[in-house]
Amino acid sequence: MTVKTKRPKYIVTGFFFSMATMTVLVCFLLFFLYPKINEIWEEKKDVAKKIDSIELIKKKWLTFEEFNTLKNTFKANLYLASLLKKTDASFYNSNFVNNKDWEDYNSFFSKKVLEVNKAQSNEQYIEIQDSYKSILPTYVEENIENEEWVMTDLKFITYIESILYTFNLEMANKNLTVWNLNTLTEYSNDKDSALDTTIFYIPYTFDVTGKKKDILDFIYFLENVWSININEDGEIEVYEDNFINKSLNGFWDTNILKNQIIDIERIKISDYIDSWLEPNLNEKLISFVKRTQWWEKMSISLNVRFYVKGVPNYKIMEGVNNLSTRYNQILSDLSKKKSDKDLTSASKSKIEKALAYLKELDVTINEIKKEKVDLNKAYKKVLEINKLLDVLEKTTN
Repeated sequence: MTVKTKRPKYIVTGFFFSMATMTVLVCFLLFFLYPKINEIWEEKKDVAKKIDSIELIKKKWLTFEEFNTLKNTFKANLYLASLLKKTDASFYNSNFVNNKDWEDYNSFFSKKVLEVNKAQSNEQYIEIQDSYKSILPTYVEENIENEEWVMTDLKFITYIESILYTFNLEMANKNLTVWNLNTLTEYSNDKDSALDTTIFYIPYTFDVTGKKKDILDFIYFLENVWSININEDGEIEVYEDNFINKSLNGFWDTNILKNQIIDIERIKISDYIDSWLEPNLNEKLISFVKRTQWWEKMSISLNVRFYVKGVPNYKIMEGVNNLSTRYNQILSDLSKKKSDKDLTSASKSKIEKALAYLKELDVTINEIKKEKVDLNKAYKKVLEINKLLDVLEKTTN
């Protein structure tokens, strides 16, 4: 006889409870822990990737693509921002990326800085830079900041006087004036680039009288000033003078050809330069005249061009921005002064007049800010308004 045993209820209940617990645990693993583990795994891979990237930067530096992405977020002045904009992949990879496996980037960069500093302190480099500035000086009507290598109307007239004095020449017209400034169209600047500069020429006519030797030396000077040769190393060399053998009066360089660049447009001589009937056919005409007729007087007329460069675009843009900032600051200061309770009626009247004048200037300043065609014209207006603001500040103070 078989006896059937009945399972206790608590066993069944325990089984279902275990199954439910197992199900919850599996669900927990699937829907909560697994995504977290996967997320941690992805973060781990991302961290490893970033570490590799940092190590690569420490070794080689940023790629050109990374540099391009970051440079747009970097706040810089107009000059530096324009340099960054001009930097291409070839230049960047040649100068800023370390391709040496045995050297880290800090060492590579330190060496680059030393190289640049050494090059910039080199006497020949400094001499070349100074030569460029003296050959093609920056022209402004007034050198307010007293910058070196800047040509003003006064300096231009002084330069002409120095030439006349050096070559013992007498001008038919005693008045020395700057007539006009003309843009050299083939070298006019690109308005889209803050680094570009316009090149101008100042036309001038020399109607002079002097000894034949001095006249010939004078013509030689005009024809050969800033004549250059490029050597095998690509360096620019200005021709040495072995004809005039003198320096320009009042100027530092002993080589007279290292002066502001000039072109001859036209020469008019009333009489033939050689007055002798029997010239020496075995000798060059110039040498013959200088040897045999050097003391004789002659007159000559020459149309020439003196070349200068304008203020760089970035300086003009900075000038416009600084003017706007200065204008707003003065306007704010005067508005605060006007509300001062201790202000006398006379002072208040003066400030009110100044504020009214500032409002009139506001229209001109907005026009300057909108100027896109002639930046040099805009810069001229900036200088003029800054003078007016100087007077206004002195008056109100």
